[in-house]
Amino acid sequence: MKAATSSAPSRGKRSLEALREQRPRKREKYAKMACSLCKVRKVKCSGNQPCSRCEELHSECTYNEPFQPDAAEYGPWV
Repeated sequence: MKAATSSAPSRGKRSLEALREQRPRKREKYAKMACSLCKVRKVKCSGNQPCSRCEELHSECTYNEPFQPDAAEYGPWV
């Protein structure tokens, strides 16, 4: 019985040329900080005031200040 050999590349793997020709994926723009509702729902926020999701849901759109530790409380090494 002969063993079947194939010179064609396997169909599940891509060739190196095909991988090199692919364009790198561009990362979508994102908001620097999400509003409270988007944070709770863990969804993407547009960052506008009001954001598109809050506008769609007719909800109040509030942004909290980012947490910054008080330097006097933790000493000069922070």
